[in-house]
Amino acid sequence: MLLASAGFARAQGGSTPVPAAAAPQPMPMPMPEMPQPAPEPTAAAEKPDTYFALPKYGGGMVDLADYAGKPVLIMFFQAGCPYCKKAAPFVQRLHEIYRKRGLNVVAISVQNSTGTAKDFVDRFKITFPVAISGSALAKKYRANGVPNFFLLDDTHTTVYQWRGYDPENQAAMINKIERILPAQK
Repeated sequence: MLLASAGFARAQGGSTPVPAAAAPQPMPMPMPEMPQPAPEPTAAAEKPDTYFALPKYGGGMVDLADYAGKPVLIMFFQAGCPYCKKAAPFVQRLHEIYRKRGLNVVAISVQNSTGTAKDFVDRFKITFPVAISGSALAKKYRANGVPNFFLLDDTHTTVYQWRGYDPENQAAMINKIERILPAQK
């Protein structure tokens, strides 16, 4: 017993100790593969980095989870921003054209005021959801300045970002949107 604990064994039929490595060793039995339980889902697995839930102008919440499996165009804006004002009619038109093909449009005000959101919605006849209090979310998205647009695919992964607004970029925005939408039937 003392020999075995020191790493020695007796040779078969002999009394001379030999190093344990030289002694015949039984073949290890392969362990049967046991099915492993699936890992428990985590919040990170359930919600992508782009996830948000913000107060909605007019009441309720704008929750990205409500658009699960659907592409989303997000526009960060500030009511007094001249380029946001120039972009608003174009974004409203995108909503009108592409909602039938599954694109969801959401505007997120970086301001906390429902009054400024109301002015923006009324002035540009916005019919898509508008969230307020989005300044922390804008930082999370790394949206430096407004307007800032993010196109999310159906898994809510950012596939494209546009910083600022220039009417000359409308065709590029439409092209990117067309690429992620299912073909028209």
